[in-house]
Amino acid sequence: MISDSIAKISREAAADGAVLLKNENNTLPIINERVAVFGRYQIDYLKSGSGSGGSVNTENCMTPLEAFEAEPGIEVDREIAAMYRELIKKRPIRIHNAFLSDFKDLELEIENAAVKAAAARTDKAIVIIGRRLGEGFDNVPKPGGYYLSKNELRLIRQVSRYYKKFAVLLNCGNILDMSWVNKYKVPAVMYIWHGGGEGGKASADLISGKVAPSGRLSDTIAVSLKDYPSTDGFFKKKSVVYKEGIYTGYRHFETNASDKVLYPFGYGLSYTSFDISCTGYNINKNIISLYFNVRNTGNCSGKEVVELYINKPDTALDHPLRELAAFRKTRLINPGESESIDISFNIKDTASYDEERSAWIIESGKYIVYAGKNVRDAKEVLSFEVQKEKQLSKKLPPAALQSFTNKHYNEDFPTAVKNDHIKEFIAELTDNELCALVHGEGMNSRRVTSGTAAAFGGITRRLSKKGIPAACASDGPSGIRMDSGEKASLIPCGVCLACTWDIPLIEQLYAEEGKEVALNKIDMLLGPGMNLHRSPLCGRNFEYFSEDPYLTGTMAAAAVRGLMEHGIVGVIKHFAANNREKNRFDADSVIPERALHEIYLKSFEIAVKSSPVKAIMTSYNLVNGLHAASNPKLTTDILRAEWGFSGMVMTDWWAKCNSRGARSSRMKLAEMINAQNDIYMVVPNGMAGVWQDNLKKSLKNGKLTRAALERSAYNILSTIAQLRCMDK
Repeated sequence: MISDSIAKISREAAADGAVLLKNENNTLPIINERVAVFGRYQIDYLKSGSGSGGSVNTENCMTPLEAFEAEPGIEVDREIAAMYRELIKKRPIRIHNAFLSDFKDLELEIENAAVKAAAARTDKAIVIIGRRLGEGFDNVPKPGGYYLSKNELRLIRQVSRYYKKFAVLLNCGNILDMSWVNKYKVPAVMYIWHGGGEGGKASADLISGKVAPSGRLSDTIAVSLKDYPSTDGFFKKKSVVYKEGIYTGYRHFETNASDKVLYPFGYGLSYTSFDISCTGYNINKNIISLYFNVRNTGNCSGKEVVELYINKPDTALDHPLRELAAFRKTRLINPGESESIDISFNIKDTASYDEERSAWIIESGKYIVYAGKNVRDAKEVLSFEVQKEKQLSKKLPPAALQSFTNKHYNEDFPTAVKNDHIKEFIAELTDNELCALVHGEGMNSRRVTSGTAAAFGGITRRLSKKGIPAACASDGPSGIRMDSGEKASLIPCGVCLACTWDIPLIEQLYAEEGKEVALNKIDMLLGPGMNLHRSPLCGRNFEYFSEDPYLTGTMAAAAVRGLMEHGIVGVIKHFAANNREKNRFDADSVIPERALHEIYLKSFEIAVKSSPVKAIMTSYNLVNGLHAASNPKLTTDILRAEWGFSGMVMTDWWAKCNSRGARSSRMKLAEMINAQNDIYMVVPNGMAGVWQDNLKKSLKNGKLTRAALERSAYNILSTIAQLRCMDK
């Protein structure tokens, strides 16, 4: 069932996440003017990427063309619209498998005469370019992939020949090559992303000027694909070496290659203009607070984003020139009006990871804070000194942790709820029941809402009789995926949401999403996805937020808080370093320790510490030689011991596990349990407890203790105890 209340805020988020990169000669907005719309994606609008992060069965939604035609201030050229409708009937897009793409040139060819005739009838033109990527495949450095196709470039050339004023809208989830913008002198360009079910209407709001663009890039757009450090070696089959270390995204470009940037991180234009002035600051122990006045100096209402960056001293460690420390988006400000805002951050949150000491440190020296509209525009507003270096953590992992896994729960058992009876309940479970409990079943389990991704908990007769309910988990971050055919709302993709830079808006959106999830009797939503955009080629970038861990972590935390308003658990994923889809079950992400902690784990740490995260999904890939699903450094040493996480950890669906130096297998669940990854997702329906993995064999030969199974059982049951399914 679809919630009516989600549509309004979804439309607002889709519009606020759109990023206007260029707008010469007041090409946009289009107000009381005639316009010809070119490109098949005005009709074949791409609402989302493919796979579990976007495959939502939603209602028939208004396309951009339909939304433009319904807008009173826009007179759409009927002949061009009719031509495209007829051409698309003859050459429809056929998607046989939501997890595959063949990168064919799908754009339609039209005659020069049609464009020339349209230019004689209309004032402006719009060209919509589409690109759909998704789970299981990455973009490719070919025309029709990362680069515009032959037909797309031909269309832009045709329109540029006959129109002085035209805009290109990019309906995609990944940034693309943008070298064509200057080459063909395109006057206006806007990323409208995958806007979900309300994206067509949102694009009309933007084009008509009802909404002024306020999105800001969550990624750096470089001059060339080769300028991204991640490009070299991205397609290697087995080991992907993160040679750039901490210098990823804008950290690399602003420090080492500032001349290789077309559009910097945090960049975006509006139909209006703003003046940002710093009016003061306050330093209270570790909290740095800055105060700003933001004035609308243009002639229409709009929103602005104030971004804070910090420069750290190169004392013991080297640092990027700038790192995002905080940000805030204003309310809607009318022309001539101002808003006073304050932005704060904790200096401890800007600490660096020292590999030699395996510890977080705040170095002594001079710190500089910059504020502005993007990383390149930001100007110095404050500097302060740290007199003495501070070490914030002990050497990791704690030595006491090494013996912990072999202790019985009565001696030293982790408790999330004081004075509960879960430990006593677990003591009564047999070994076979414990083995069944650490499996989930699906997809499309009959024990929960039809068509969802998994059921876990009371999924055997014996566990159900003991009073354990079957909990329901559903894909995904863009809305509820139900393969039963039941319809649900499709919200904007992750990158679009990140480009809003609006934390309260994202929290409100996911609160509405949580309401719909609850109506469908689902306990967990498998999302948000929060891996970093290490490369613009990653097929799931649409589902994730940003190249920056702070922006990613704060967005994910907002989503989790919003879902929890209606008792829905957001399962943050994929922990960790799932930055490529090619060979995703077996690829090894080889990452230096400092980069792992400061970049690829930092976003998860922010989410865990600033929102009620109760469940985490590990990734398919290996991290420095061990599968994430059986990597105790990730799931025990860092997640639980260092960050204090006390919830449930699940694998991604049909993940592999291994031990150091051993072959990977989907049957090595003892290694999973020893790493305190609590539950395997998923086995075939009805097979929990009888699946032929190595749990029972390992119990017999001593490679797995009952205490370790009890520990995972506690994590699972204490999480279930907080879910809506307990109402059953």
